Amino acid sequence: MSDHPIKTRELHNHHFDSTKWNNFPVRDDDIIIATAYKSGTTWMQNIVMGLVYQQKQIPENCAELFPWLDLRVPPIHVQLPVLEAITERRQIKTHLRLDALVFNEKAKYIYIGRDGRDCYMSLCNHYRSGNDLWYQLLNETPGLVGEKLPRWSEAGWTEESLFDEWISRGQGIEGETDGYPFWSLFDNVRSWWEYRHLPNIFFVHFQDLLDDLPGTVRDIAAFLDIPIHEDGFDDMIESFRFSTMKKNADTSALIPVGGAIFEGGGKTFINKGTNGRWKGVLTPEQLRKYDEVVAAKLDPDCAAWLAGGEAAFPLRRNA
Repeated sequence: MSDHPIKTRELHNHHFDSTKWNNFPVRDDDIIIATAYKSGTTWMQNIVMGLVYQQKQIPENCAELFPWLDLRVPPIHVQLPVLEAITERRQIKTHLRLDALVFNEKAKYIYIGRDGRDCYMSLCNHYRSGNDLWYQLLNETPGLVGEKLPRWSEAGWTEESLFDEWISRGQGIEGETDGYPFWSLFDNVRSWWEYRHLPNIFFVHFQDLLDDLPGTVRDIAAFLDIPIHEDGFDDMIESFRFSTMKKNADTSALIPVGGAIFEGGGKTFINKGTNGRWKGVLTPEQLRKYDEVVAAKLDPDCAAWLAGGEAAFPLRRNA
């Protein structure tokens, strides 16, 4: 393993076009928010946006200003002028493995993790809520590489039946053996975990945000070198709570396409914000298979952190 991350692969599927990063000029003060999926990405974007724009007017077109860059639509030539025009500190989202990302040694990277079983349950809600426009954007726009994303309804999936595919089958990305029909959560986590020692990579767990939102926000602000205006801190924390974000989901500028790609709109995309919903859904045999895959793909410390965050493995506090 090299001292710093090096891009060694491109990822393409119905969602990804990793080549969009290749000629994108990352600024030294950019904030990159990274997850595999359904781990609190939008929640973290909301927190970072609030910190950056303390006591300032938050832009109305946040979805354009804070994009998922490796999503293959829109193309980079559409996004680049918007991003280059931003004068405030930028935040950009990625769902790429670290070995598919062009890494900047000065930019700040926040990686958010969550128990894989909770990610899976949230992914099911996301997947089955996609409407015709969602499938059209992913499957019918120019540049698709590989298979189309199967429609949930046509495949006849249930949370229980899809799990067997998700935990044991890749989607077509070289070397991946789980994650179907999206991509491997475990390979994604592992690629970032290997570089957790770098001073510009910061790990936050979904459970940490639930257990101690004020303390975690202070840690994030310190990592980003953003002073906190104490007179507005309590109100800011209230605006960061998942319940507040859920309440405002239909008007949030961070929801993809304003929620138009999901049945039920933004409040479907911002779903429950809870963990443990897999209990009573996944069978004992499926849970055993999950444990087998975790043990095969992640080292014990990473597995502990992914399952429970700081309470299970105090990564940040002992850094």
